Amino acid sequence: MQVIALVSFIVKTTYLINEVNSGSWYNIAYNNLIKDPSTEFLMPIIIFVDKTGTDKIQWHSVEPILFTMSTIAWACRQQTHAWRALGYIPDLYSKTNASKAATQKKNNQARGQGH
Repeated sequence: MQVIALVSFIVKTTYLINEVNSGSWYNIAYNNLIKDPSTEFLMPIIIFVDKTGTDKIQWHSVEPILFTMSTIAWACRQQTHAWRALGYIPDLYSKTNASKAATQKKNNQARGQGH
């Protein structure tokens, strides 16, 4: 059985400076967390949250939590197939028009401005 050694990401050229694994934080994390490079591998996860609607009129608004792995090349990470949904956060602050109207009517009645 062939054994593949796991190694730290090594910056080979200066143009990769903006790559996730080429930053100083990666080297600090690697040096602090990886004790045995032959059995351990540092895998940074990139997480992205984007507010979006679930239908045409955005009746139910949710914020998907998406993630990808930093070992995937930058050009590939720009494609939608490189990202996976971790979960969804409902937008608790948005209301439907009916709900907004009901709240407004209730507030007006409380102030004696409507029936």
